[in-house]
Amino acid sequence: MIAPKHRESLLSRRIMKKHLIIALGLIASAATFAQSLPQGTGYITYTLSQGVYTYDIHLTNTGSTTIGTLWYAWNPGQNYLPTMPTNVMGPTGWNASVTHGGSTDGYGIRFLAQTSGDYLSPNDSESGFMFSTTDSPTVLDGQSVTYSGANIGDSFLYHAGAFSDSGTQITLQTVPEPSDFLLAVPLMGLLIGRRKKRSR
Repeated sequence: MIAPKHRESLLSRRIMKKHLIIALGLIASAATFAQSLPQGTGYITYTLSQGVYTYDIHLTNTGSTTIGTLWYAWNPGQNYLPTMPTNVMGPTGWNASVTHGGSTDGYGIRFLAQTSGDYLSPNDSESGFMFSTTDSPTVLDGQSVTYSGANIGDSFLYHAGAFSDSGTQITLQTVPEPSDFLLAVPLMGLLIGRRKKRSR
């Protein structure tokens, strides 16, 4: 016959073991969930013509799951672009639409893959997330005028459609077109050469 104290000890151990198993299961589930969230990096190139900038977002999937939604200049309930963008379009297989919550809100752009076959796979890159605006790169790289502390480039990724998971925030900023940079390098070299000649 098991003594009462020993019986209580066995019961206590079983309860602790059960709680430990539950805790480990929750930790494993949380880790799996975190791994399933989309991860990505990106940047924005641009050209200027007659006072209008045409921007092109370049996105790379750095995670282990797909990306089916890129929501630029947006966090849930907040849109950050100060001016309504035009000529909004996505790459092949993606739709694009402007989001706006009213007079006290800015503008965002939701790029949504049309089918699961159009999702951006892990380690893949895509460009062609495009829009036009009179807002300069300096404006796009700055902070929102309507939401204090938010960057205009703050954006969200979802692995499928919008709100298909809790989402991942990334910040997209502008860089000059590679052709502009390549043109600038010889000019910089020429200026340096002239300075050296003058110093002799």
